[in-house]
Amino acid sequence: MASEENVMILRMLQEGRITAEQAAALLQAVESAPPVVGVESAPAPVAATELPAVAEEVHTEAVARARARIAAARERVAGVQEKLAAAEERIDAAESSANPLSGLADALRDVPGVRSVVDALKGIEPSRIAADARRQARRIGKSVRESLESLPGELSRFGGLGEPVLRETREVMVSVAEAQTIRIRNPHGSVDVVGGEVPDVRVAATVAVFAMEADAARLVAGEVSVDASAGTEGPTIAVQAPPGSKRVVVDLKVFVPARGNRVSVVASAGDVAVRGVAGGAVAVTASGDIDCAEMAGGVAVETASGDVRLQGIRGNVTARTVSGDVSAIRLESASARFATQSGDVGVRSSTVEDCGATTVSGDIETTGIGGTRWELRTVSGDLVVGGDLVPGHVKADTVSGHVRWDAATLPSGRLEIDTVSGDIDLVLSNRVSGTVEARARTGSVRGELPGGTRVDRAGDGAALREVLGGSETPVAQVNTLSGDVTLSVKDADDVGSGLEDGATS
Repeated sequence: MASEENVMILRMLQEGRITAEQAAALLQAVESAPPVVGVESAPAPVAATELPAVAEEVHTEAVARARARIAAARERVAGVQEKLAAAEERIDAAESSANPLSGLADALRDVPGVRSVVDALKGIEPSRIAADARRQARRIGKSVRESLESLPGELSRFGGLGEPVLRETREVMVSVAEAQTIRIRNPHGSVDVVGGEVPDVRVAATVAVFAMEADAARLVAGEVSVDASAGTEGPTIAVQAPPGSKRVVVDLKVFVPARGNRVSVVASAGDVAVRGVAGGAVAVTASGDIDCAEMAGGVAVETASGDVRLQGIRGNVTARTVSGDVSAIRLESASARFATQSGDVGVRSSTVEDCGATTVSGDIETTGIGGTRWELRTVSGDLVVGGDLVPGHVKADTVSGHVRWDAATLPSGRLEIDTVSGDIDLVLSNRVSGTVEARARTGSVRGELPGGTRVDRAGDGAALREVLGGSETPVAQVNTLSGDVTLSVKDADDVGSGLEDGATS
């Protein structure tokens, strides 16, 4: 029987830890070592004739271990092959899908060693890249426009014509009956309407003419008219200039009675401002901004490339712009609709019973909003809801933007959030009572829940259902196709930051 020392030496030799010469020296040392006195004698040294048997025993054991390792490796390889085969099938399906990269990320998710590839693919969705590029271009354009607007009025609007050769002021007046509509038409400049304690409509017009010589400017000015005429439905103020008079600027300041008269303004190339009018307003301009403030009655405004700012409106609101922003503060409305193509929408400290806000490539941000139902929709922008007042029902959806809910409470009715490729960040107060459900088709669902509980789920159909405050009543349903969902339940003092003050003013 071989001694333990001999077996150990042979194993060391078999594993390559010592050389043959070292093994022979160790075996000779073991064989010549005398027994220890007072201790049971060690087994007899291995005879030379037994060495082949010991070597064979070690060899057999090493071979058995190697075979076991090979078998385990074959099992792992078979598992990887199965995953690869499944991934190939998913890749074939993704190739003909609407979002190939999203399908490709889904196909590679379970393949060992490609998690980083999946994460990388998730971040390079074509729609998100295109949306970010559009938003960045829009913001650059907005900065350029704001820089031009900081120049003197005539210089910025008419491409550097310098100072006008002629500038003169004209005044006209017209009577108006209570509840009549005051119509203002000015295709050559801005319109500023102010409601106040005046008996009739008074118009102050500033006419500026750009020309090479003063005589030529006077001739042009002589053909410019500012007329005010009465009508059965109300007075009309109209500005007229010779055809092709691109070097004429006529700015109007109109004072109207604050007794219920409605104002209708059309300004083709200038800004429009309406303040303190009791009967509401309609305002349209092609390339200017529109400002409406401290008004009672309905407001409907539209501009092509300007911004819309609303403040202190008590009445229904419709605001549209193509490439500008829409901002509103302190609205009290039964109905409001905000729409822009490539701008942002911001609403703050407003109560609207039925509100809808849409934008294509801009963001929507709200804080301190209340009412019955709000619908917020954007294609490639982000959605943010914050503050301590929310409507009874909120529906928010975006295609490639993120959604952040950071309000102190949930709607008394229901919160619904849907995204296609954007993330959802749901921050709730620990005072919320109700059931929250979150799902991510190909993304992940994470939660920081009361009591320090953390949840992290990923893969096909990752979901989370959390009962807050002991109530089974459904209060929030959030879904994303290829984004991630994060649910955080925090102390009430840490929730409801929403927008920074002044973000929409």
